[in-house]
Amino acid sequence: MKRRRTRPPKPYKSWLEYELQSALGDDFEYEAESLDYTITSLYTPDFVYGDVWVEVKGFFRPGDQRKYLAIAEELQDHGKELVFIFSNPHKAVRKGAKLTMAGWAEKHGLQWFNQSDAGKLRAYVGLGKRIKQRRKRGNT
Repeated sequence: MKRRRTRPPKPYKSWLEYELQSALGDDFEYEAESLDYTITSLYTPDFVYGDVWVEVKGFFRPGDQRKYLAIAEELQDHGKELVFIFSNPHKAVRKGAKLTMAGWAEKHGLQWFNQSDAGKLRAYVGLGKRIKQRRKRGNT
């Protein structure tokens, strides 16, 4: 079938839908009903301190922004908070976007820190700036 360059007649979103409606007849209603649905998934944060869940991000994959908003909302319902540590908070949320990762977090009321701000995150959760250094493997 030759590809059309025009849009299908309203209310159809595609020529395939339009053609199928013709084949099915008027007994079939087009987009007559809607259904809200939820996709359940399991989220594991990178770090946890008490009621603060910390997610470390270098970039957002497609769908991440929506996912993290849903996670933050669910955590809030449980008295917890999602906090971000960005490797580059001034990086665009996606290629060509003006909105930065930090700007996105601020727009949605989410706390964020730069990766070099570990001390600020510790202070945010009520800990001092003293950081216990991890031992390197192989050292005694």
